[in-house]
Amino acid sequence: MIHLLNFLIAIMGQTFSDNNDVKDKDTLRSHLRFVLSNWWMDPIKDKERTQYLITAFLKENDDEDGSDI
Repeated sequence: MIHLLNFLIAIMGQTFSDNNDVKDKDTLRSHLRFVLSNWWMDPIKDKERTQYLITAFLKENDDEDGSDI
């Protein structure tokens, strides 16, 4: 019974470790998905004072070799 409990703890520890490694990427992806989903809104009230507006878009790569040129 103790061996089975240790086995379960090892599996859960590995799962937690794997999820913790990709947490930052998933958070960033979620934030960008939120921005793109709400792109139609007009949150900028004072457009005259805006100097820069930075956004992210998905770039589809048309080249077969994967180069960006």
